[in-house]
Amino acid sequence: MEEFLQKLQLSNNAIEIYLKSVGKYPLTYNELYSIVPKSTPEEFEEYLTQLINGGLMLQIIPKKQEKLLHYQALPPILPIISYYENITTNLSAIKNSIQELLLDRVHQTFQQENPIELDSMLKTFQETRKDIEEDIIIQKQEVEDIVEGMEELKKIEGKLSVLKQQIKGGTQTLFASLLRNISDFKSELTDKINALEFKKHKQEIISIIEQIFTEKLDLLLEDFSNTLYDTVEKEFEGTKKPVDNLINTGIQNRDDFKLILLNMLNNFETKMNKIYEIIKENRETLSNKMKNLELKITGNLNEIVQNSVEEVSNLNKPVENLMKGFYSEMKVLNSKIPDIWFISSQIKLKEEIQKSISTSKEDLILIVPHLDNFITVDQFEKLPKSLKLKVVSSEPHTNSSVKKFTSITNLAYRTLENNKFIALRGDKTNFVIGVILQDAKDSLYDFIGIGSNSKEIIEVMDPILSDTWKNAFSDTFYATQKAQAKTVT
Repeated sequence: MEEFLQKLQLSNNAIEIYLKSVGKYPLTYNELYSIVPKSTPEEFEEYLTQLINGGLMLQIIPKKQEKLLHYQALPPILPIISYYENITTNLSAIKNSIQELLLDRVHQTFQQENPIELDSMLKTFQETRKDIEEDIIIQKQEVEDIVEGMEELKKIEGKLSVLKQQIKGGTQTLFASLLRNISDFKSELTDKINALEFKKHKQEIISIIEQIFTEKLDLLLEDFSNTLYDTVEKEFEGTKKPVDNLINTGIQNRDDFKLILLNMLNNFETKMNKIYEIIKENRETLSNKMKNLELKITGNLNEIVQNSVEEVSNLNKPVENLMKGFYSEMKVLNSKIPDIWFISSQIKLKEEIQKSISTSKEDLILIVPHLDNFITVDQFEKLPKSLKLKVVSSEPHTNSSVKKFTSITNLAYRTLENNKFIALRGDKTNFVIGVILQDAKDSLYDFIGIGSNSKEIIEVMDPILSDTWKNAFSDTFYATQKAQAKTVT
């Protein structure tokens, strides 16, 4: 309850007043004030205003002046009705808020919790495809490098021809040098023969040597040279043919290798592109289907929310109408003070005494245990001259307070020992009777009695006050009367 009242923006003291008065008989102004005695009158008025404006307190204004102004704490029906009315008033906003919340939640679910994760798969494939494309570029470059390496085979044939010419020229140079050396050897041999001291057949010997060198050596050199050329030519021809075959085969293999590898890479790239297009197409198709599913779900949720909120609102209406009717009846029932009412506190009792003093016109009889606890001389100022007062209390006539009261015009005083009985009657319009609960711990429940302005009840109860007045002691006969009379208990 306290938490609910705090939401109504009531002050703590207003809440305390309400909690201690709700469910109880109507309380008077001073009874309510006793709940928060440290408050100023202005603050207390503010607390009452909060409770009255909040529909938690009803001010019961009496139609007869003899009755006190009362305040009835009501169950928190009006705030609850206001709560229901606010729900009804804000129903559209509530529905919109629920719809927006559900739509946002569904959208987040489809965006963030897609179980197929095509976006992630497509992104991963794109990254892999990029890596493969980079590898293909590198592999194509390597193929080109290999092909360029095979192009070098074409240069071998030319290099072999150059080598052949170089060998042939070198051989000729060597043979020319050999011939010069042989010629020199011939000359040296001739010179040495000439140096010999035989003259007979000298010329013939030289001629024979020259003839031999001319006929044999030249022929030998020519045969050697031809044989060497033939051998080198034959060897080169024998070597060149396999090399040519190797070169031709390598070139053919190069072209085949390049064609096959490029076809393979192109086919792989084509398949990768096809896979990419398939994934992309499936992603777009699934995305559209998921979007349609999302729209269907949100549409169904909107319909469910609309129907559910309307159903809840319709369920509230009977309760709301019932509470409004109950509150209206309760307000009517509590707006009147009955002709007989309960008095449960001395606070209210004092208010009843003051009310009777101020409203009585003809006669007023008041019986209390002790004067100082319930009345003061000031209360009897400015009274009508026609009003006759009768006061009964435990104090003797010699008491200083009693002397002050007896100085008041038209006031008669008598003594009767009394511990807890209280009664009063003002004219024939107001009557109070009850006893003090001496062991009470709550100031709102330290008295038990009734009050009434019913003439019938007053006529029935009036003899009690008349007898008490008759049994009380006057000043003249106090001693003898006290010895014979019983104390009122």
